[in-house]
Amino acid sequence: MRWRGTLPAMWRRRIPMFLACTLVTAACGQEPPARQPLPGIPDEFVFPTVTSTTADPVPDDGTCYLVESTGAYVSSIQPGYDAGNILQPGDVITVLGEAMVTSQETLIAAVSARAPGERLQISFQRDDEVVTAEVELGSLPEDPARPRLGVLVEPSLTATPPDELTGEGPAVTPSTHVMVVEDSLVGLDPLAGTWFPTGAGDPGSGIVLIDGQIYVQDAERGPSIVPVEGGDPVPVETAGLDLLRILATVGDILVVFAGDIDADLPGIARNATVLGVDLGADRIAWSWAPQGTDGEPANPVFGVRSPDGERAVLTMEAGGATVLTLIDATGTLLAGFGTDTEIAPAGAVFGGWHDDQTLAYIVAVDGELSLQLFDLTAMTASEGGRFEATETLRQIWSAGDGNHVVLVTAEETRLYDLADRRDGRLLARNCLTAFIAGPTT
Repeated sequence: MRWRGTLPAMWRRRIPMFLACTLVTAACGQEPPARQPLPGIPDEFVFPTVTSTTADPVPDDGTCYLVESTGAYVSSIQPGYDAGNILQPGDVITVLGEAMVTSQETLIAAVSARAPGERLQISFQRDDEVVTAEVELGSLPEDPARPRLGVLVEPSLTATPPDELTGEGPAVTPSTHVMVVEDSLVGLDPLAGTWFPTGAGDPGSGIVLIDGQIYVQDAERGPSIVPVEGGDPVPVETAGLDLLRILATVGDILVVFAGDIDADLPGIARNATVLGVDLGADRIAWSWAPQGTDGEPANPVFGVRSPDGERAVLTMEAGGATVLTLIDATGTLLAGFGTDTEIAPAGAVFGGWHDDQTLAYIVAVDGELSLQLFDLTAMTASEGGRFEATETLRQIWSAGDGNHVVLVTAEETRLYDLADRRDGRLLARNCLTAFIAGPTT
């Protein structure tokens, strides 16, 4: 990897970590699914359209760094391609065609969306100069229909402490996540390798993205939500119940957990209800009582909507186990507990939407953590990979593109390609981080 820029001074704070889920404890003790072969590499993702290397220049000095990729650093040129007449090692590609290139993943996507023989505008930085030229794509020798630029690249990296983060946001893509990093609420697009500030707010009672704005619960002004970037609160109809947690959006509906708080019974809510609220009409569209598999009360924790926005997975705790439920905008339970189709064993830890039709969750298998990919069309699970079950591993989240996952440990956050994990691309180091909202929640 190529390091660009000057590292900031030592900066570190010691605060408690907020964790959305702890994988090691939650995944253990469950009946593991049968081990299945790794899925094949999807057709649209073929190495070496471009190929990356895996050096790591970010120092491990105890400082919290958010690591961003600012382009695709050209490490070498492959012979026989037009790129060799334009690019040279050391150049940093920033634009290809109409696509901004911030990482090797975005360069792969930009090349894969084209055809061999197309001529595209390419912009790159050479020393202190920005150069723009036209390049013709070649093809893979073994498959002439597949485009190839003909370069080997690494990410060009910069690092920033959370309190010095600047930039526009939120950048809403199928891979956008919202995270707590140290004491800051920030957004992350792991595929683009970009971080951005999202504004102030307490995510402890849930967080949602509505019309491009991130909202948190406004606990001081009754049942309402408020944009973290500032603005007027939006009232949430709860039929007189206390607003306990905002869970997700699905279609045009805000899904919340509501109930009556009993001061004499801390942590217990009477009349606990999941509500689907139509904010535009200021009305409750539907409601149902959350229950576990044996009818015991369930406590909804968070939700993540699908990339197309038409479904959401709710994670609930019931009877000491974690249960997952798939719903649509009408509040109908499509799969999971309460239906005839189970999408995950009890105790599985939800890892987000892997793509439009696939869920990811984590279970313990043979002393390891197994990433299970559940196909909602076939209603079957396959294994996407295994990871060491250590005490430092905190979370695994899908990036939303069907190819990558983000692993959060006590020391680092990294993006892994399931087809070629190796060391993964560094996203953060020595930061207390936790995902609180998955892709396009």
